Amino acid sequence: MSSSKQLKASWYVGLSYVLWGFFPIYWKALAGISALQLISHRIVWSFVLLAVMIARSHEFDVLWQAVRSPRIVGIYTIAAIAIATNWLIFVWAVGISQIVQISLGYFINPLLSVVLGMAVFHEQLRIVPAALGNDAGIIGNAELALEAASARADRTALPG
Repeated sequence: MSSSKQLKASWYVGLSYVLWGFFPIYWKALAGISALQLISHRIVWSFVLLAVMIARSHEFDVLWQAVRSPRIVGIYTIAAIAIATNWLIFVWAVGISQIVQISLGYFINPLLSVVLGMAVFHEQLRIVPAALGNDAGIIGNAELALEAASARADRTALPG
């Protein structure tokens, strides 16, 4: 990959992390609307955006080929249900002010995916890359947990 493409990709990655960090604020601002309605809108508008993207790419033949395959439709249906459930739980948790808890759940989820990959698909875990990736996540989430605990202790401390 060229250095200009790498730089552009780095900016996109950074932007995605910043946007992801602000998502709880966005969903919390919409707390008066039911989580199911919010996710329903997300599904509908994602479908509209996807339809526009497919129309612009002129890849109708690929879409038609995928739709005619029961196996592919089944895989995408299961994935869609899993993603919708995941988002519904996330938006619901943010709406009831459980942001730290749901964030920790998002941290643990990839770890469980690794365990399932090893157990179900017999994948081999390469220790060095896994340790490097998880150390950064553990440190970041430990700091988040400590900050949350400190803030909670400050709020519940007796005056005096």
